Amino acid sequence: MEQVISLVNTTGAPVRGVRLGATLTRTELRSVEVSGLPTGVRVSSRHIVELSIEVRWDGLLPDGASIQVVADVVGEPLAVEHIVWLGMLEEDRALQVLTEKMYGDAVRAARQPFSAAVRSPTEIFERRAAAIRRVEDPVVRSYMEFFYDYDRATYIPLFSKLPESELSQAERERRIKAIRWMLFVLETRLITRCREARLGRVPSPADLAVSECDDTGYISSLQLRIYRKHFGDPVDLTRFADAFLRFANGELQVTEPEGKWNGEPDSAYAFLFAEFATMAIDQEIDDDAAWRALLPALVAMQPLFTRVYRPPDDVLEPLYGADYTSTNFMSERQLGSGEKAALWARFAGLDGDTLRREMGRHAFTAFAGGRVRPGG
Repeated sequence: MEQVISLVNTTGAPVRGVRLGATLTRTELRSVEVSGLPTGVRVSSRHIVELSIEVRWDGLLPDGASIQVVADVVGEPLAVEHIVWLGMLEEDRALQVLTEKMYGDAVRAARQPFSAAVRSPTEIFERRAAAIRRVEDPVVRSYMEFFYDYDRATYIPLFSKLPESELSQAERERRIKAIRWMLFVLETRLITRCREARLGRVPSPADLAVSECDDTGYISSLQLRIYRKHFGDPVDLTRFADAFLRFANGELQVTEPEGKWNGEPDSAYAFLFAEFATMAIDQEIDDDAAWRALLPALVAMQPLFTRVYRPPDDVLEPLYGADYTSTNFMSERQLGSGEKAALWARFAGLDGDTLRREMGRHAFTAFAGGRVRPGG
């Protein structure tokens, strides 16, 4: 996906480059280009580290001139947190900061080599933890802490950088390999379920892709350990469902005046929670009974997610899974507490076969077109 970031030099002086830093989103930043430079001025260097960008050019961009930074991203759009113009002075100091409040911090950042100025996912994520600690509502805070732990244990850019004392290299490599392959498997299952629902059918377990049983058991244990840490053993299903419904309703966004961190669904991967549960059940892993109990809550969240994060009305139908991002969030679509309770009551007592039928219907309703829009 191409994302265009429009910038205007309002520093009062010509500049030779720019640095952009984004808050942590589930984004893969592949490449970056710049358009709109003055005639004869060309990009001389471009660097990408994590979600930070530095672009320099071989001439001057005058005060008042505009450029477009064109980023090729996969996943969520970049959430740009700070922009630092790089000047022509000997110390290459920052001339102005467009979105950061602390001018001094930006000056120091511009004086640093780019590699030293980059904020790692781990550093950004720790700011999310600090923001969570400041949330006053104890229930909301506890749910935010749950999803923080969940991301920290399962989101590759985070756990891959944990210190050896917290996660051994062997464990790190196994987890990365298992999760990467499992995402492909779960997406395949979801699209198969959507396709079968279009024909009025529910796929049998034999029709659906599965990961290796050892990998399923490994990731199952990882997730259930987090669930039980936050919701007890056995899992308190009422609180568990409440957390996932609030998550799908956009109530657990971790926000601060200077930025926003993940604490909400950011893609159609929200459907994969239930898909994993059915795979664990189908493969009859040791904890399949726990997943049978959790499945209703993971299915109940799906129509709520589709409602709150549905793409804008001007997006052409049929919709695709890739059309769903956190930027679609619309507060006017959120459900109230009574409506969420009614939604949970509707799914809480459903049997497994009915839940699987509902999963197909939800997927077809959300993204009848499939995974990725042609040309997207």
